[in-house]
Amino acid sequence: MRIRRLTAGLTGAALAGALGLTMALGGSAPAQAIPTLAQSCATTSTTVAGGSGWQLMHAPVWVNNPAFRRTVINVNADADVDRGARIVIAYRIDPTGFLQNPGARHFASWSEFPQTRHSMVVMPVASGWHRVYVYWAVVGPATANGTIAGRCITVEGNTA
Repeated sequence: MRIRRLTAGLTGAALAGALGLTMALGGSAPAQAIPTLAQSCATTSTTVAGGSGWQLMHAPVWVNNPAFRRTVINVNADADVDRGARIVIAYRIDPTGFLQNPGARHFASWSEFPQTRHSMVVMPVASGWHRVYVYWAVVGPATANGTIAGRCITVEGNTA
């Protein structure tokens, strides 16, 4: 009799634990690390010449902060740039904001073959919905070209 009670108790505890884990993970809905509006990817290729100024890397991503907080912005891209030039990146919060370089500005230098590059910065963003824009430019001679391809931009704001 004692073994049956122990087995029933353990079975009940396991079931309650599984139910609690399922509820904590959002029930039957699939888990998602980055909300759809907070990610933007493209497989197209864009080439610009040195001295062309800042170019929008891709569509902006959205962040919704419940309060003023630091936001993590990740940029990944396949980058290629001619010898003697480099690719730099900058960020803008909302279309009326100013370009900012809160972290590493340098994104790519010449290499024999295109390489996948990554940049991560932490920027303060006010509460509410905001758009995050990522820009890039080729710094070097006007005859030098830079290419960005296969890029993804993600933003993480409310991670609590």
